[in-house]
Amino acid sequence: MTNKNARDKLQTAIESLADNDDVWTKDDLASSRVKFIGLGHSAAIAHERKLCGRPKAKDKKILVSIRLPQSVVTQLRESGSGWQTRASEFIVDGVRSGKLESSL
Repeated sequence: MTNKNARDKLQTAIESLADNDDVWTKDDLASSRVKFIGLGHSAAIAHERKLCGRPKAKDKKILVSIRLPQSVVTQLRESGSGWQTRASEFIVDGVRSGKLESSL
C-alpha cells in the first residue's frame, strides 16, 4: 500500500468518525489511532509497526545454518508443527544444563 493510499484510508476513517453522532471521551481518544494524526503519516505508521507483531524476546534469536543427518531432520519434521522450536529448546537445555560443554 502506498503512502497516498494509506493517507486516503485514514482520512476516510476520520471522516466517518466525524459523521458519527457518538461523543468520544478522553479514554476513547487515548485508545484510538486518531491520536497519531498530529505526528504525521510516517510517524503514525512507524508507531503502529512497533505495536504489531510478536513481543521482542529478551534473548534474541539469530539465524544460523547447521548440517544435520537426514534421518534426524526427517524424524524432527515427522514430530509435527513446531519441530524447529523443539530442536532449539533441546539445544538450549543441553547448553544450560552443562551437557553440551565446549571441549576446547
